[in-house]
Amino acid sequence: DVLEAAQKAGASRLALKPMARTRWADGADRSGHPNCWYEPYADKSLAERAWRWTLSLPVTSALPPGDPELFSWALEFAERFVPLSEDDRAEIEATLPDSVPLFPLG
Repeated sequence: DVLEAAQKAGASRLALKPMARTRWADGADRSGHPNCWYEPYADKSLAERAWRWTLSLPVTSALPPGDPELFSWALEFAERFVPLSEDDRAEIEATLPDSVPLFPLG
């Protein structure tokens, strides 16, 4: 709803953390991505799927992660980007209610 309202108003829509999976669990091993304050998708194919989902939304830009490895992945993904089909998008969105958001409402 927010994206749609912003688009109608002609506002830019910046996507942040497109490769974020969830919050780090207490005591999680962060050694693979110590600079990430969130748990990223560590599987490259899932990370690309998350990137494609984000770029398939009506956003005007998306920022790659600051982690050097993930940043490199994001550049690869952007070079070969193809928007998701409606079926692929629906399949991904069906999994979202099971995830813990980075910024929960309320």
